[in-house]
Amino acid sequence: MQRNQSSSFYLGVDGGGSKCKAVVVNHDLEILGSAVAGPANPCVDYQLAIHSITESCSQALAEAGLSQQQHQIELGLALAGVNFENVFQRVNEWSHPYHSMRLITDWHAACLGAHEGKDGAVVIVGTGSCGYVCVDGHSKSFGGHGFPVGDKGSGAWLGLQAVKAALLAKDEMGPATLLMDKLCESLSCKPEELAIRMVGASSAHYAQLAKTVFAANKDGDEQAARILREATDYIEAMLASILKYQPPRLSFVGGITPFLVPLLNSELRERISRPLANPEMGAVYALLKNNR
Repeated sequence: MQRNQSSSFYLGVDGGGSKCKAVVVNHDLEILGSAVAGPANPCVDYQLAIHSITESCSQALAEAGLSQQQHQIELGLALAGVNFENVFQRVNEWSHPYHSMRLITDWHAACLGAHEGKDGAVVIVGTGSCGYVCVDGHSKSFGGHGFPVGDKGSGAWLGLQAVKAALLAKDEMGPATLLMDKLCESLSCKPEELAIRMVGASSAHYAQLAKTVFAANKDGDEQAARILREATDYIEAMLASILKYQPPRLSFVGGITPFLVPLLNSELRERISRPLANPEMGAVYALLKNNR
């Protein structure tokens, strides 16, 4: 149903290595429409990111019954990769079709969403990984340097470690592991095809293999357990640094969260609160703060 009244609405977008989510809200922050599109990390593929952003926004507006020609649409855009200045500048110069746009990092949006625009900290463990804290107007990020040089503990990192361990075992240069069987089942390939299948693979592709590590660990595989210990050690070290800033709330977001958080030590788990809203809404909160 088309909305004919002339008024303004907010688009909140959260784009990362695997998908791009968009939400449309009114001034009362009521969700009118939402959509999901493909990867949107402009540091990896700028054109694909813009396509995914445009597609998710168009679908969300259509679900809400809104037309950007008839309404004033303000865009809050949160993306992975825009922590790099040159990437931020390029996206910020995008000739978007909306009334206005505010661009922020995905971790900033995750933090704003998790705490409904208030102070707090967030750890993102999805395709990539990073931490972010904002207290009394001061903010700091942890990690988030991108795959494969960073993003330790993330889905992409877990997938890469699984492939490395499996190939070492295949060459009889590393401990035996169930990971090769799990990976080959996931990829529908033979052991001798694994390396060529993963050469040049994207972070999103590697992240899809993270499930093999958790599955092998559940079956008692020592190499999977080792990989997960390394991941949790890194995330716990990140948390120790974040907590020095004494954030009033701490939340985890991202697709790996439900699998990784139970592996953290109990003292840290007790500090974690559920996110109050999602990163897409965090992008909307960024718009509202900007409009004050």
